[in-house]
Amino acid sequence: MDKQALLQYWAGELIAVKMELEKIAFLLQSGVKPTREIERHLDSMLDRKKHLEMLIEEVRKQK
Repeated sequence: MDKQALLQYWAGELIAVKMELEKIAFLLQSGVKPTREIERHLDSMLDRKKHLEMLIEEVRKQK
């Protein structure tokens, strides 16, 4: 994959992760009690977001 294709793929992944984080935030703000599963999913999504942002930044620096 070339750099542009990688950036587009990771940007799409990042959008999906952000949407998932918004869903979790909505649930928690609606009064849903955070279960271990929700907390693990939230942690996983935050880690994935950080990782994708790091990958995108690294590729941008290489240009």
